[in-house]
Amino acid sequence: MSFEVRWSGVDDRVNLKNPSIGFGGEYVRGQAQMEWTATVGDFRYVSDPIETSSSEFAQLGHERNGSFFGT
Repeated sequence: MSFEVRWSGVDDRVNLKNPSIGFGGEYVRGQAQMEWTATVGDFRYVSDPIETSSSEFAQLGHERNGSFFGT
C-alpha cells in the first residue's frame, strides 16, 4: 500500500489535556488531499488522482498517554 497526502492550511489549533486519564494532545485542523495504490497478489487497486480529492475535515496531531504523559 502506498499513500500520498498533501496537507494545507490551518483552520484551527486544538490542545487537549486530561490528567485524570493520562492523556494529552496537540492537533492542527486544516485541509488534505490524498491518493493511494495497493497491490494484493496479482491485483492492483488505484484511487482517483490526488487533484480530484477533497476533504471536509483533516487533522494532524501528536498525542501522549500512559507512561509518555507528563503532567
